[in-house]
Amino acid sequence: MIIKLIDLETLLSESGTAICVRMRDRLFEALATHIERRFPHWSGVQRIGRSIRLSMLISSFTVITYKFSELVLN
Repeated sequence: MIIKLIDLETLLSESGTAICVRMRDRLFEALATHIERRFPHWSGVQRIGRSIRLSMLISSFTVITYKFSELVLN
């Protein structure tokens, strides 16, 4: 579910896309807040690095989901 909220390439109505964008933004804000609270002793650069790695991981999950869907449909 979270992966689909981040992936906006699917065909959604304008209001559906707006909802997904708002939810995605809230999820990334929550992630940033969590990292700040969980690792207060880290520098800003370290926290940004962690956020980037997690964002890349989410993107990888999206790719894996697409590949799995292609396999299932074929």
